[in-house]
Amino acid sequence: MELEFRTLIKSACPIVTNIDWGIAADNQSYPNIVMNLIYGSSTHSYKGKIPFNTTTIQVDVYATTMAQAVEIKNQILTLDGFRHGITIKSIFLDKLRQDVEVYGNTKIYRYSLDFNLTHS
Repeated sequence: MELEFRTLIKSACPIVTNIDWGIAADNQSYPNIVMNLIYGSSTHSYKGKIPFNTTTIQVDVYATTMAQAVEIKNQILTLDGFRHGITIKSIFLDKLRQDVEVYGNTKIYRYSLDFNLTHS
């Protein structure tokens, strides 16, 4: 699931070359995307485990301009409503947040998008 989701993000955002799980690599340039698995669960019935899992993934977009952050966020939002992948069966947006982080004289514009994925 993680590899397929990263591939989908990369396809949706061709201008972003740095896409990582967990934490951005040292000295990474902007824009970049960092993804984190926030929550995962499986479902069981009296007949056993149902073959699909639900996972929430947070996708953080970092850019040096608001315009670039908005462009990348909009590209990622094209995945909202995705269905019928190889492992991933559906992707739906759950939450969207925006923030500005200041490091010295540098502003980094951030969008956080939480997606709920159904996958095998």
